Amino acid sequence: MNRSPQSIPNRRRKCCRCNGVNARFPTILGPFLPMWVTISNLLQMLRLRCPLHILDGSTTRDKMPYVPWTPSPQSPPSLIEEQDHNVTRPLSLNTPSNFAMTPHTPFPSLFAPLPCLSNGHSSPDSSILEFAANDLLPTQSHVCDVPPEQSEVLSSSQHPHKKSCPVQGCQQLIAPTMWRQHMTLHAQGFFSGVVPGSWLQEQDLFVCPNCQQLVANSRHTSHLRKCTHATAAPSSLSLLSVQVADPSLSPLPTFESVCKLPGRTVRHIPLKDRLAFALVMSSALRSAVHDNSEDAWLKLLMLPKCVLLAPKRAGRHHKPVPISRLCAQWSKGEFSALWNRASNHYSPGPMRLTSNHKSSSVQTAVSLAREGLLSKACQTLTSSGLAPDNNTTWNLLVSKHPKGIPPTPPTAPLLAAPYLPPDFNIMAVLHSFPKDTACGPSGLRIQHLIEAAEVPLQFPICAVLREVVNMLISGKVPVQVARFLAGGNLVALEKNKPNCPPDIRPIAVGEAIRRLAGKCLCSMTKAKAHDFLAPFQLGVACQGGAEKIIHGLRSCVDEHWHEVDFAVLKIDLHNAFNRVSRQAVLNACALHIPELLPWSQWCYGQHPALWHSLGTISSEIGVQQGPVAAIARVLAIIQESGPPLGLNINIAKLFCAKFVAQKQSEASKLLKKLEAVGSIDPQVALLLLRQCGSFCRLVHLARNTPPLLVNEAFALFDDCVQQCFSECTTVDASAATWQQAQLSLKRGGLGLRSLSFHSPAAYIASFLSSGLSPSSGRYISSSLHLYNSLVDPQDSITHESVGDSPLSQKVLSSKIEDQQFNNLFHNASVTDRALLLSISSPHASAWLSVTPSPRLNLHLEPAEFQVALKWWLNIPVVQGQSCPHCPSCVLDDFGHHSLTCKHGGDVVSRHNKLRDVFYDFCQRTCLGPRLEMGCGAGSDSQSRPADVLVPNWDLGKPAAFDLSITSTLQSSALLEASMTAGLAAQLAENRKHNNSDKKCDELGWACIPLVVETYGCWGAEAVAALSKLAGRLSVRNNEQKSKTIFSLYSRLGLTLVRANCRAILSRLT
Repeated sequence: MNRSPQSIPNRRRKCCRCNGVNARFPTILGPFLPMWVTISNLLQMLRLRCPLHILDGSTTRDKMPYVPWTPSPQSPPSLIEEQDHNVTRPLSLNTPSNFAMTPHTPFPSLFAPLPCLSNGHSSPDSSILEFAANDLLPTQSHVCDVPPEQSEVLSSSQHPHKKSCPVQGCQQLIAPTMWRQHMTLHAQGFFSGVVPGSWLQEQDLFVCPNCQQLVANSRHTSHLRKCTHATAAPSSLSLLSVQVADPSLSPLPTFESVCKLPGRTVRHIPLKDRLAFALVMSSALRSAVHDNSEDAWLKLLMLPKCVLLAPKRAGRHHKPVPISRLCAQWSKGEFSALWNRASNHYSPGPMRLTSNHKSSSVQTAVSLAREGLLSKACQTLTSSGLAPDNNTTWNLLVSKHPKGIPPTPPTAPLLAAPYLPPDFNIMAVLHSFPKDTACGPSGLRIQHLIEAAEVPLQFPICAVLREVVNMLISGKVPVQVARFLAGGNLVALEKNKPNCPPDIRPIAVGEAIRRLAGKCLCSMTKAKAHDFLAPFQLGVACQGGAEKIIHGLRSCVDEHWHEVDFAVLKIDLHNAFNRVSRQAVLNACALHIPELLPWSQWCYGQHPALWHSLGTISSEIGVQQGPVAAIARVLAIIQESGPPLGLNINIAKLFCAKFVAQKQSEASKLLKKLEAVGSIDPQVALLLLRQCGSFCRLVHLARNTPPLLVNEAFALFDDCVQQCFSECTTVDASAATWQQAQLSLKRGGLGLRSLSFHSPAAYIASFLSSGLSPSSGRYISSSLHLYNSLVDPQDSITHESVGDSPLSQKVLSSKIEDQQFNNLFHNASVTDRALLLSISSPHASAWLSVTPSPRLNLHLEPAEFQVALKWWLNIPVVQGQSCPHCPSCVLDDFGHHSLTCKHGGDVVSRHNKLRDVFYDFCQRTCLGPRLEMGCGAGSDSQSRPADVLVPNWDLGKPAAFDLSITSTLQSSALLEASMTAGLAAQLAENRKHNNSDKKCDELGWACIPLVVETYGCWGAEAVAALSKLAGRLSVRNNEQKSKTIFSLYSRLGLTLVRANCRAILSRLT
């Protein structure tokens, strides 16, 4: 029913303080009614009221006398008129949003753009808050400016339920329910006056020093903890700021304070925040290039600690501020506010592994390994820790950094400044850094640059980084920045040696951008440096240089050992990097490699600063790892030119004759530490043992030492590895089982290679790569004889066969493993042969290489992992127990019945979990997959030929993927499976085609069976389909296909192994 304007009840009420009208917008707006309907929610929030309408508790239901409202004379003509009891009031629709709220103020424009916050983004919530801040809230000196002739004196007698505000100078009458809100505005400075302490004590409240909120004393501790450690989303009161200061006027910190601020940054930027960080990083880099001012470089160094600081603690009550929000503040220019936050909420660095914290090193190593930082996890286990922060450490640091004078710039021929061409692959240089590279003084990590560079932008990070590097290597950056950008964080490591006084090893961690520039410059001058330094200096631009020195020296000794006056002198330069003369470095660069001079002069023309927790040290002599031209040809000139260069021979350093035995003993210490890791997480312990603790631990000795001399020490080390494996996994392996464990993963083993077996291959490959003739080595003949005894006669090698084409260690070791696998296969039973063929198939052992991360659901519980190893190595798991789900069946010792038992639901659960993993990868590729698609209505409507249906797979044709898990050791084809790998999967594929091809053809689908054996061997069609899926996903994620294939097979394999182990464990009593 239509209602006339006269019939609309009066919804306007008078303000009890200023006689203003608490007006709502009219409900009928004539021809504009459709538009008002679409923004009805906004109308409910845009209630133009005096601030005291909110604070004094009055509502539209308060019955107050009606006071006519007079329009402002400055207001434009009205577009809408509201009639109420023969009174016409114009409602302006064109008034600017920043109008003063008085009783005569017209309504703001409703069809104009909404007012915005300072960030320029328009949203209903932010617009309303800004509107309330600018127009509704009074300032400190202006509470409610009401003309005296329109004021109405109100007393407590007229409003007995209200009381006067106790703040001096404030005469407002406040309802009891609004006391807290009103006094909070006084405490936050929106209203003038100070909250009396007597009133706070009476109400049992206190004022929070951080957010100025009134909080009950009973919540004192909990509120301060949340308010200090977690920055929640800004409340509406914090956004109601009347006066906004210009952030550009706030002073910036100094370079010194930026570099000295402690705290660590996050290792990885979350995916949802990478775009925001890439934008601000690109902007900061471009500002540094275009402005090239001290402020621009200061902001670049400030950025990581302002937006990437790691939170102090984790947990529900300590949620960090999203990086994207901090980046938004940075883009607004709120540099000082972000820096103040970083200074007050910085996160402490990692735990110092001193002697008092040895027990925590094991747990720290486990955490690092679960993040994929394997080398750092092993360093944590074997490191003696950081030197304590005391006077002794400080004195040793100062003594290792002597004083000096700045070098004089040498004269060099006028050459064009080095320049990275546009096609220079700076992304490859970034990836050449180790994965766990530490951050410099600014907190910027190489991983941050990699993750930001992967974001597509209008100004790509790689292109901007190339320009920054060009400025650095040409020496065009202001010299005032060099002291800080060329400096680094100083770390003092304990250097404990028996029968030696306490000492430290200083490590300087330079800035990430400086190290990037140095690497780029080295890659450009690599060829020229090699031509100049070789053959006396083989440490730069020479692949395998250390091995060439050893093999060449051994050949020289073999040739001249009978001469009476022949001797070999091995020297060590005392504190060489910290004492080499910088003047000599610059002179050598100017003379031999002038391209290095601008960069070297910029880095070492001033005195870079090194920051330690105990203080700041000025690096005045020596160099960081980088240009090494100054010590070229040092062997030829050490006696006459060494002391002037600051290089003195360290005579006190002794070298043990039993070097190999000593190294073997040191490597065994890590194995002892891994046993403690195995008690916490055996999956992590095995991964560290394979990647860092077994063969790879002493491979450098195997490549440089003849096997005839070290075979006994290597055999002892193999025994230590086997003992460590048994302690870590509680799996006792027999001789045959240990032979399988020593095979590589792709041959069905655990990758714990035998050092004594593979040392001949390592030595032969290293000797041949040095360029020496096989006839010149005294030990090469014995090494070839030992190698030929370990391989098939057809794969044996002689002096003549290796003379022309050097063989790699990978090729030689592969032939040794082939022979080991063949010996193991021929001595195995029919069942063991079928098992070996299945686990040695492609991608079957991918689950053993995953990073055991619980967050990524790639982790096995200790009980599951122990069962998985026994099941994988064919070690008895159960003995003489009956199946609880089918009592008539007796469980076999190896758990094969548990994997095929139809009772208990384990078979269906395993199938569904694998199906869900494949479905998840299809979703990531945006293929629009659908689960469990059947044939529709009909007599056979319960049939579902598609576990996962992909609507557009090949040339627009839908594909029905039917997942099936078949037993490798099924009795019907066991004999054939022991001779042909993947036979069980092939038979299952044929059965799937016979059952589903006809149904899929009727629906226009392509039937693709995804068949996998219980031991991880995939069918041929499944391998082709997964390879195609990985290719599409790699294109979408902009990553290498091999990496995506590994991720796909490792997750599928781990899901399969976890389900198999749980099926076995569920049947154990």
